[in-house]
Amino acid sequence: DLSTDYWKREESLPFQFYIQNEEGTDSLSEIPMIYHYTPFSVIFRKEFSDYRLEMRYTSCDDLPMFVLELKITDSAGKTRVFKVDAEARMVLRTCHTYSWRKATDFIPEDEKGSIIWRYSYDDTDSATVFLLNDGLMPRAMTNGESTKLIYRKTVAPGDSMKIVWLIGSCTRADEFKIAGLYREKWQESIQKNRERVFDYAVRQNELITGDFGIDQTVNWSRAVMASNMHYLDGQIVPMPCPAEYNFFFTHDLLLTDLGAVFFDLERVRTDLLYLKSLTGPDSILPHAYYWKDGKYVTEYCGTDNWNHFWFIILTNSYLKHSGDLETVSQLFHIIKKSISMVMQNIESEGLMYATRPDWWDIGHIYGAQSYVSMLMIRSLQDYASMSAELNQSNDMERYLQLSAKMKEQLIGKLWDEEEGYLFNMIDSLTFDNHYYSGSLIAAAFDILDDQMKMKLLETARVQLLDENLGIRNAMPADFHLLTDLYKFREGEVGAPFLYANGGVWPQGNIWFGLGLLQAGKVEESLSVLKEFLTLDGIRNSPNGQPSFYEYRHADSSAADYGVIDKPTFLWAGGLYLYYLYQLTGIRENAWNVYISSDIPASFQPLSYSVFINGKPVQIELSGEGRYFHEIRMNGKQVHSAVITEPIGAIELKRGEPGYPYLAKINCPVRLVEYNAEQHLMRLILGNVPAADINFDIVSPVAISRTIIDREEVLPVEIQHDLVYKYVLKSFLNKENSEIRIEFNNK
Repeated sequence: DLSTDYWKREESLPFQFYIQNEEGTDSLSEIPMIYHYTPFSVIFRKEFSDYRLEMRYTSCDDLPMFVLELKITDSAGKTRVFKVDAEARMVLRTCHTYSWRKATDFIPEDEKGSIIWRYSYDDTDSATVFLLNDGLMPRAMTNGESTKLIYRKTVAPGDSMKIVWLIGSCTRADEFKIAGLYREKWQESIQKNRERVFDYAVRQNELITGDFGIDQTVNWSRAVMASNMHYLDGQIVPMPCPAEYNFFFTHDLLLTDLGAVFFDLERVRTDLLYLKSLTGPDSILPHAYYWKDGKYVTEYCGTDNWNHFWFIILTNSYLKHSGDLETVSQLFHIIKKSISMVMQNIESEGLMYATRPDWWDIGHIYGAQSYVSMLMIRSLQDYASMSAELNQSNDMERYLQLSAKMKEQLIGKLWDEEEGYLFNMIDSLTFDNHYYSGSLIAAAFDILDDQMKMKLLETARVQLLDENLGIRNAMPADFHLLTDLYKFREGEVGAPFLYANGGVWPQGNIWFGLGLLQAGKVEESLSVLKEFLTLDGIRNSPNGQPSFYEYRHADSSAADYGVIDKPTFLWAGGLYLYYLYQLTGIRENAWNVYISSDIPASFQPLSYSVFINGKPVQIELSGEGRYFHEIRMNGKQVHSAVITEPIGAIELKRGEPGYPYLAKINCPVRLVEYNAEQHLMRLILGNVPAADINFDIVSPVAISRTIIDREEVLPVEIQHDLVYKYVLKSFLNKENSEIRIEFNNK
């Protein structure tokens, strides 16, 4: 990386190639090319008037290098001399501090064209970088500010010349492998990597909707997850995008694994235990792990760090999908520590305060924040759920009541009824008038009631939605003018509509789409997925390309409108899968996994597998309609879309409901049974002391009476169109409550 300006780093050109023949000279860095792109390789092609060019970059699997292949094929039909002048500027940037380091030693290693650069500095860990020639050998080689290699070949009509560079890095102790193992095994390693990624992305995938664009992006997401892994201090760990820099961020792992938990439990378990390995004796969750100034450093989460919440949410999701109490019990001391730390940021009005705006990691203002308050509301419920499963429920009641109180305060203090949106505070007295995309978590996590949810989504549509790219990160895009107020470092927030300052990020689109799904706007949610998150949708947008993105430039009046930064972005893939599994009907709250009938009409028939309670569950969906006509689990007709016991298969037929069933519930439920002769549904709940409860019942006949622990309660009918849908809200004051619901007989 030779850049001096973060915002212009794409102008950095560590490699240069000049191709010369009797017709003239072409500089490859200045020529646009057609490309074929995967998460682990890219091929550039160009048809010149008298020759064809192909340049290929490919990653190895178990060797610390990538391969650059340059092939020139004559198309003029005559014998000519081709000359290629290649230039490599092997300057390192130190991890975290970004200081430039030039090689202390330059070693032409052997007659086959091997070159070694040594960097004898503490802050580069005395690294070695190497370049091996394995195709045409260079005629000459010089070293100065950059290394120059000259290739020459007489090419017959239709014939080719090919340059192959094997470029990588290793420790000083592994230099002996360069000329031997690395040169001998690179083709085998490339094939191994290709097969490994293809197997994970395609052969192991069982989520197929029948929509080409959606399914292609499923394969792509899994390929990115299989590819974006880097070596760090003895282990292979997730990394956000292809780069040779020794950083690990907890946030990347957590958001990616929200999607992985549906189908790859081993990955999630390994990742969670890796986080455990980075915690110290005080059990504080790591924020990042990296090389800095001669040693590996763990940066730990502060009291307002959002990683605490995502760690708790992911761990509970992992528990529901895996049933792995042993691993979760190993992590529980970290979870308890995270809860105790974030509790320190609850101020007198019962809301979470944080120093960063929204989900950002820049800025420094201390005020009430919607984003972390909403994550706290959900995390407290997840903590209570795990506590119950682990029989460590002494403080469950306290935390559930705190969650309920914080929800009340969130709406009472940060909801603006006129604007229809959740805002933040700059300090204890001053409201922040920006619309942040993180507020959409309130809809995605079903924190707001239906009316407020729709207002929030409509406001986001008006204030944040770019119709071509999706949800902007925040508006108005004036943060570049507010550096002193928010205490940004100069330039780090970005120009208007760039980066955090109004750029479009994937998670904003995902929270918006999931919010629409929770609001019952299924087809609108499907459109968000297809237009803003699939490869087809992204490619067919302004300055689009078939890729993911960390963020997109969102200034519709600029030439770079829609331009993508970081196209192979890890957690864009993980969150895409998190979104899509919910769109296919798999939903979960802090307590249960359940199947929703809010599924796109085009998703039928649908057949796929998902892990629940440690077992792969085969799900078969057919029919059309807003409800389930019939639900079968393990071949048996059941009266619950909430999964209450280990199963291996679920058959769902949509249509008008054929009988009453439990659609969802916000507490653990151990048993749902129905007596057809008595028209009676009976629910046995799990261990949730003194908590608010609400649940949805769908039925073709009306409820006549509801009794909770011998006390009659009145259900709220929210829909009646030949179908009865009820929401019951009550307060439980004992463990293992019983709910009896009586229905009319016709």
